Amino acid sequence: MWIVTPFSNIDGSPATGLTPQIYIEDIESSSVVSGSMTERNHGFYIYDFTGYDSTKSYMVFCDAVTLPTSIRYSHSSSGEYGDKINDIDVRTLLIKKIHTNKLELQDGDTGNWVLYQDDGINPLLIFNVTDKDGTFITQSPHTPSKRSKAIE
Repeated sequence: MWIVTPFSNIDGSPATGLTPQIYIEDIESSSVVSGSMTERNHGFYIYDFTGYDSTKSYMVFCDAVTLPTSIRYSHSSSGEYGDKINDIDVRTLLIKKIHTNKLELQDGDTGNWVLYQDDGINPLLIFNVTDKDGTFITQSPHTPSKRSKAIE
């Protein structure tokens, strides 16, 4: 089984020239396989896990070693716990985007609350904004309310 993970620099660009270390733990037996990942392209790194057994559950931990602590690790899992951990990752990422990405209240009475992707251009989520009674809140024409992308 191929394990693939991307690594990025602080500015979000693909991190190249790394030799990430990978640690794969069998959840049941606690045995660990480790090794070095190989760079593919565009910041993606791979590892051929030849001992993979589809009946077992694994935790996967990748360490880019030379990147700053806040961005040097990647993780995954398989089996029974995989979906739970991946759901947590997706929710955490969404919370971060809601907290930091550009948000606008556009002209109109429906679908006018827009949270943008990291690029600040493409919408990620669009909401209807209502008051406590459920009445749509209308933004005055040509005067959008904006929150710029937060600085991390």
